[in-house]
Amino acid sequence: MELRKIQESEKQHVLIDVRELADYEAGHVEGSIHVPLRELETNIDGVVPNKDEYVIVIGEERGFAPETYEHLKNKGYTNVEF
Repeated sequence: MELRKIQESEKQHVLIDVRELADYEAGHVEGSIHVPLRELETNIDGVVPNKDEYVIVIGEERGFAPETYEHLKNKGYTNVEF
C-alpha cells in the first residue's frame, strides 16, 4: 500500500527512518521517527514494543531495507513493510 494512502486512511502505523541523520534532517516524511539502523537493531523493542504493530521502515532502497526487514522478522515483528 502506498504511504500516502496509509496516512490518509489513518491506519495505525509507525514510520521509522533508518537513514543517516544528515539525510533525515535534509528531508523526511512527516510523522516519521529517526532511528539509525545501528540503534534500531539494538533497541527495536524500545521503539516499537508491540510486535504486531504495523511498522513501515524508510531507508535507502539498496542499503538498509533487506537487512532491517530480516532483523525485524527475526525479532518477531509480523507486520513490516518498506
